[in-house]
Amino acid sequence: MTEEQTPGRLARYDVALWSRWPDYFPTVTTIIEAEQPYEAIEAAMVAHGLVKLARAAAHLLGTAEIWRYRAVQLLEDGMVGFPVHE
Repeated sequence: MTEEQTPGRLARYDVALWSRWPDYFPTVTTIIEAEQPYEAIEAAMVAHGLVKLARAAAHLLGTAEIWRYRAVQLLEDGMVGFPVHE
């Protein structure tokens, strides 16, 4: 766990959301402050009124760490998605 991911501490994530895959450009890109990458993706989905996505990614700014998910859905109790291993 990096310093940016210390529990209770907000980190800045560059979030990209794709409604369709494959697609050259994401549907939404935004910077979100959150404790965890999946929380940043959730917040971006809520802010843009998105419930289902083909792909989502959260890049922890200042690092090379990127979390990628496919088949992402926003449910009542949070986000669910399948990690993409590349």
